Amino acid sequence: MHKLFPLLFSLLIASAAIAQKTPSESQYKPELYNAQLSVMSEEDSIYLSNLPELPIPDLYLGSDAPVLPTVVDNSVHPWFRPVFQQHGYSCGQAALVGYNFTYEINRARGLEATSDETQYPTHFTWNFDNAANYYGGVSFFHSIEILREVGNPNCAYYGGMSGGGKHDGCRVMTAITMLCITGLHRPIS
Repeated sequence: MHKLFPLLFSLLIASAAIAQKTPSESQYKPELYNAQLSVMSEEDSIYLSNLPELPIPDLYLGSDAPVLPTVVDNSVHPWFRPVFQQHGYSCGQAALVGYNFTYEINRARGLEATSDETQYPTHFTWNFDNAANYYGGVSFFHSIEILREVGNPNCAYYGGMSGGGKHDGCRVMTAITMLCITGLHRPIS
């Protein structure tokens, strides 16, 4: 047994080292995205500075304003979709489209967010602006404009939450398909 101990210990160390192995460069290339980061463009600066200021309603001002609850559990409502795993740098779209938009549109339409027909994919809006880069983040504000101007197909039409596989950051729909299922199929009002 004492002679096997060094061998078993070596195997244990080797397996731990393999488990800590990072993905190969061919799988993920965050440096491609990070190399493109720069100061905000003039166009984005103008766009953001022209966003209207949202006034606070008088109801929420003063000493008699209602107090917000410390905790809200939206998961008890039928409009809240099941939790999902975000892919790539689509965090803004996961929050905005995957959760908030899905919740709000289903609440407005009186539908439960329990199927692909009543859940909305993150990658439809993310792929508009991520430059086909899995590590490309996209502005929350640009995604809102895409929802307003184009709409968003549900997961059944889009084929799931994301593109899947190694092309997760660059899946797009054809213009005809997109036109048929977004702006004409169920416009957002």
